[in-house]
Amino acid sequence: MKLRKLFKEPIEVDLQIAELFKDWQELSYRVQTEQVGDCTVVEVQIEPKGFDSLLGIFSSREEAMGAFLSLAGKSKDGKRFHRALSFTTPSLMATG
Repeated sequence: MKLRKLFKEPIEVDLQIAELFKDWQELSYRVQTEQVGDCTVVEVQIEPKGFDSLLGIFSSREEAMGAFLSLAGKSKDGKRFHRALSFTTPSLMATG
């Protein structure tokens, strides 16, 4: 699964990533950043197999991925991490 977002202020990036994964410590991810003018493009790559460790809580990998995406959309400041993001979830697209 890949999530991408454009940040206008680089200081937001670390805080947003930390917020995104604070309740999902089972997942491993990689973050890549790229400067585009005065903005920062952030791409977070999450290995879909990481969601398998949550199968005791969720009935399927796809359900766990959906829950992650749903919660990724909520933050204290009202800004959604994945709103206006492009994201790729091959296993979800294949089933849904």
